[in-house]
Amino acid sequence: MTSKRLAAVPSGPVVMTRVMQWLRFFMHNRDYQRYCWARRSKRESVQRELEGQYLGLPELYDDWGDIHAADLVNDAKAQRAWWQSRAHLFWDMPMVAWIEDPFTYKARPGYMLVELPLMDTKADALRIFERFLDLNEQGRKRAQESTKPLFRLIAQKRPGAKYHYHPEGWQLNAATKKAVAKAEYVGRLGYLKTSDGKPLSLTDKVLAIKQDPKNPFGWSLTEQDKRDIAKGVFKKGLFGGSEVTLVKRAQKDFDAYVRNTIYGRFPDNS
Repeated sequence: MTSKRLAAVPSGPVVMTRVMQWLRFFMHNRDYQRYCWARRSKRESVQRELEGQYLGLPELYDDWGDIHAADLVNDAKAQRAWWQSRAHLFWDMPMVAWIEDPFTYKARPGYMLVELPLMDTKADALRIFERFLDLNEQGRKRAQESTKPLFRLIAQKRPGAKYHYHPEGWQLNAATKKAVAKAEYVGRLGYLKTSDGKPLSLTDKVLAIKQDPKNPFGWSLTEQDKRDIAKGVFKKGLFGGSEVTLVKRAQKDFDAYVRNTIYGRFPDNS
């Protein structure tokens, strides 16, 4: 029997890919970038200022580190080094272990030491163990308000990673995946400039998206679009349209995702 919880835990490489996306958003957070600079440059006044503004910031820094000290976006070697030292914060697959000597066992929150009879068949062993786990689960539901030591043990928090997708787990529904992809795409467009050095306008962004066959919006230039571009009226026809509205929404999501990374949450567009 495989529990739904364990079945929902993706592999380490999959989690790494998702954390790298989280990291790319986090790198846009200007306050955390400023905090990294303050820690690196030993500017204690700036450090104290930001720590007063964001509770838990030192702990967040201890976990994530100075994400601007190396090129974690383009340098695969730097990415691997960063991930290998922090993988346990994001991916912690609980494992069953054989305790050969119970006297050496050290109790840990979320774990328990049990005696499992070795039955004649695997099916029989699984059946009695499943029964034990069912009773344990029932006990957890009654344990929250109990003061008895046994119930306190049963009520302990289950093992797991410190960070995961907001609000819970590493699973995202299709709509959220698309929203994050669109937000990241539009966020990158925010760093592009026009030929005269100005930031892209909303209509410039719509045009750039339509010209990219790999864009996450699924847009493309129609024959009418091409004629309008040739006439110089394409952008004028976009004002008040749904495409501009969707780009605005993606930009708003991007700003929110970036803003909330400093609280250890992603993807949170609240």
